[in-house]
Amino acid sequence: MNKNIIPEIEKTLSVRLPKVYGDYMTENRTHNGHLYELAEIVEVNFTDETPTYAPGYVIIASDWRDLRYLMKSGEDETTVYQSDAGDMNPVNFTVFSEDFNDFLELLETV
Repeated sequence: MNKNIIPEIEKTLSVRLPKVYGDYMTENRTHNGHLYELAEIVEVNFTDETPTYAPGYVIIASDWRDLRYLMKSGEDETTVYQSDAGDMNPVNFTVFSEDFNDFLELLETV
């Protein structure tokens, strides 16, 4: 995936994608089936109304059922949060992993 898409995503969603996520998605040819491709991020976040209900966050993955995995906007962010799709209030988010790389391993068990 071309890194040139990242500024467009950031502008459209009014977020700064975490560097660890952007780097992983542009440098790895294979992704866990739960991670959204960069090309899908805008549609997923608008469908779940993330900019409205959780501004400053971006959905990066799901369990393909009711759970969403989000990261805060910011280049240096590494923490991944978990939320129920029906409750996109950041107050109710829980920390799934404080490290993106650990998150990738944990995601294998979801």
